[in-house]
Amino acid sequence: MQKITVFTLPNCKNCIKLKNYLNIKNIKYNLIDVSQNKKALEYIKENRCKKAPSILINRTFICGFDKIKIDKILGN
Repeated sequence: MQKITVFTLPNCKNCIKLKNYLNIKNIKYNLIDVSQNKKALEYIKENRCKKAPSILINRTFICGFDKIKIDKILGN
């Protein structure tokens, strides 16, 4: 099973699209609001993600909502 963490911001349109996309595909994920978790914000910045949403699948970061990359990593 793949471990997926989604880093979001409130009122972020692409964050909402990503969550909807994962929900439609019945993909379980952990959700972290980086506006409330400064440690998580620093963590994604250290991994060169400077925009929301950011998604961590196992040990691979995807910066932004990129369906093609997400599906490729998840094998969909």
